[in-house]
Amino acid sequence: MPHRHLWNVELSNLVLLHILFRHGNRTPTNYYTFKGDTNLGLYQPYGPGQLTNEGKRRAYGLGQYIRGKYIDFIGNNYIPGVLDPLCTESDRAQVSLQLFLAGLFPPIDALIWNKDLLWQPIPYKYNSAANDKILACLHNHEFLDEHIKYQKESGIFEKHKAFFEFVSQKVGFKVNGLVDIWRLYIRLITETEYGSKLPDWTAEIFPKPLEDFAIENYLTQMMTPKMRSMAIGELTNKIILDTNAKLAAKSRVKVHIYSAHELNVAHLLLGLKSFIPPHLPNYCSCLIFEIRERKGDIYVQVLYKRNFCGKTEQLPLWGNNPCQFDMFVKIFYEKNVVPYFIDNLSPEISPNIFLSTRQDLF
Repeated sequence: MPHRHLWNVELSNLVLLHILFRHGNRTPTNYYTFKGDTNLGLYQPYGPGQLTNEGKRRAYGLGQYIRGKYIDFIGNNYIPGVLDPLCTESDRAQVSLQLFLAGLFPPIDALIWNKDLLWQPIPYKYNSAANDKILACLHNHEFLDEHIKYQKESGIFEKHKAFFEFVSQKVGFKVNGLVDIWRLYIRLITETEYGSKLPDWTAEIFPKPLEDFAIENYLTQMMTPKMRSMAIGELTNKIILDTNAKLAAKSRVKVHIYSAHELNVAHLLLGLKSFIPPHLPNYCSCLIFEIRERKGDIYVQVLYKRNFCGKTEQLPLWGNNPCQFDMFVKIFYEKNVVPYFIDNLSPEISPNIFLSTRQDLF
């Protein structure tokens, strides 16, 4: 196990930020339903699968929090080119990103175009779900097939057979593994938050043991190199390439932002060996990668804002946080994306980072 670097972060220079967060509180959706569900509807006044007012406040508040924490680095005024905001195709992720950006950069002075509306438009990007390899692994049939295969081969289907059959009988369709149990759990959570009355049978399994099965879903989706590659490989590859571009003075971006889902946060925590304790990431929970320079060396410090009202905490990583950037890349890829993803890595990633003879890393 590598030794922890003991140094005062205040003596280092912040070079770049990468921020991944879960969207804000939302209403239930209508695309995952079950037998006897009487709560289907428009979920007025918001609509199905949309942010509630509390969700809007949280996403906006997270932007304000990041502004307050890093204003000396990002600056007071928004300048085109300093942000790289990306989200999934879902409405809740897009709206959360818009609110985050509104909190991050309210218009000031000459940028105020309406004194009654302290907001300015900031462009962002997203990929269609079918083409999103960075944040939407659940729309990747190969990923889902690999997860089913793992559950069969590892005995999970047999182990949970009685529970899966019980839930199948109650919901009116065959439960096809942990993903379906996780989706049911998420639905029941959002129904409860919206104030809907749940069917009586759910009291037998909700919140426990459904919560435990939902967490097991995250864990099993990161159990093979192939699944880890599809879940977080493209995202971490982008983080590393964007960092390299910044270090080579080829990028003006100061903050790369990702508005996504609790699954993305859980997968990345697992990839960082920091899913402690195992949990369902909260609305607007946030991972922050600080790229820092100290005495000519580049480090990564990873922070986690677990709760909306809580402070950021330093993650354990592999017992080494902050971690030298080249070592971070080396360990992360060796633990998470070899051998499936390495053959498709962008050429900017040096193959030397994979040639490890350092057994003490593990």
